[in-house]
Amino acid sequence: MGVIKDGTISGVIPEPQGFLVHYPAYPSSISRAVDTLGGIQGILKARSSQSNKLEFRFRPEDPYSHPAFGELRPTNTLLLKISKRKSRCVGDAEEASSSSGVKNGEQENQPESERKQEESLCADIVARVSDAYSFDGMADYQHVIPIHADVARRKKRNWSELEEPLFDKVGFMDPDHEDVMIIVPPIFAPKDVPENLVLRPATMPCSKKKQEEVVQQHFE
Repeated sequence: MGVIKDGTISGVIPEPQGFLVHYPAYPSSISRAVDTLGGIQGILKARSSQSNKLEFRFRPEDPYSHPAFGELRPTNTLLLKISKRKSRCVGDAEEASSSSGVKNGEQENQPESERKQEESLCADIVARVSDAYSFDGMADYQHVIPIHADVARRKKRNWSELEEPLFDKVGFMDPDHEDVMIIVPPIFAPKDVPENLVLRPATMPCSKKKQEEVVQQHFE
């Protein structure tokens, strides 16, 4: 296994390879992060598909949640395992400082807690990362429908597990709570990244110009 020490790599880089996901949120747990990416099956499906796009849903339990798409891009990264090896790293740091001629005065000026923390950090190379999924689109582009109060109390449950659909109770509109109609947009925007459109000034068609010239000649 390779080891990173003093900014240099020693040893052999391991053969195992992995991929990286630039997760565009702060998940509450690892299991929640996997669920928002479609679960293990969804991730494996994205890895084997030709489009190489990974779907990310903020609310996987909501069927109306519009996913954000991550594009696969090549990268050259190493997966590191950071650990503290006080007895081993402290001794190596002392040998390195004595051989490089570091002044003792500079070490004494540093706090003892910082010196121990710097000396005890070691990095081991676990795997190579050859590609990564990046989410560059608008992550906040979502269509959230208004939900009833009794559904809001059970929002943690799956929508498919509701005993009675909302529209069977009060229809598509509840006049008491002034809810708007629960209608999903027929088509979401095909692009998640905004683009600047530069419109050209309107030009007069050639046929219209010819007609105006004929009218002017007729009056002359």
